[in-house]
Amino acid sequence: MGQTTDVDGVLLHASHSHLFRGARLRAPGAAPFADPADVRVVFSDFSDAGAELRRAEGTPAWILSVAAYRTAAGTEIPASAWELELMAPGAGAPEFKVLARRPAPVR
Repeated sequence: MGQTTDVDGVLLHASHSHLFRGARLRAPGAAPFADPADVRVVFSDFSDAGAELRRAEGTPAWILSVAAYRTAAGTEIPASAWELELMAPGAGAPEFKVLARRPAPVR
């Protein structure tokens, strides 16, 4: 684990060491998002996980499917999927707000 650098694609910086309803994810320097896009989520404790970001079918929401990872404190977080809202970026970096947990995708 540790801070991720030199990753192809989009980095999402999470507001906490895990995701939950209301958590925020910032995408500093991100151009418009591809659909789907491979992303790396870097959590506030500098743990990180691979993920896929895609548009939710038939809605303006996005779905973030995050691979299992371990927090810096050693807590195992299982793979999960989250419904996100893309907040109006204004002059700053694009930001997502976690709306709800979704059933984890079957792979």
